Amino acid sequence: MWDNMLMVHAYAQNLLANATNSRAISDISDQFPTSITPSDETFSIWGTIYYRLLLFVCAPVQRSQHVRALFEESCLHSQAWIHSFTRCEWLACQGRLRALERTLRRLHDASATHDERVLFDLYSTWVSCASLVQDALVTRYVHRDGQSDDGFARLNRQLRKSHPTSTQRGVYQWLLHGLVAKLTPSQIQRLPREYQSIRTEPTQLSFYVAM
Repeated sequence: MWDNMLMVHAYAQNLLANATNSRAISDISDQFPTSITPSDETFSIWGTIYYRLLLFVCAPVQRSQHVRALFEESCLHSQAWIHSFTRCEWLACQGRLRALERTLRRLHDASATHDERVLFDLYSTWVSCASLVQDALVTRYVHRDGQSDDGFARLNRQLRKSHPTSTQRGVYQWLLHGLVAKLTPSQIQRLPREYQSIRTEPTQLSFYVAM
């Protein structure tokens, strides 16, 4: 089980990096808003993700070398994104998030149980949401001097792609719930039909994603 302790160490390092930089990340996000930056409450999804990651790394199961390597790789990508984001290195941030999402998809495919597949479906899909926001940030603050972005158009295109799992659909519905104050009635009508019924009242993540 010693090899699994390396995953615990990687998880702890990643959690520490997030906790140490959480205020800076929040402040920078507020300083560089986009048309699809959701409400602060929406980011509570990270608590669920990190709790389930803790259960994953602490499970009394001997992980394969492949899974251990992928998990440690995902932690390094996450920390690299934090490093780039806190320095406002926007183009680097895009590459970091895409690399993280690819690794998480591979972890999903390598997962042995349903709960693990749900975890990495949840995590990778939320990272895909973060990538959409990051792309909108680059459009607005790198290419258009803070004037506008194409975030909603990108989001709408993403939603029109196939999302075969209920977890994937739920994560995107959670993002839309966090955007309800920003979206106009016209924009909502242009969304795919299954995403048009956006709740406006406070709603728990568990309403959208099975815990």
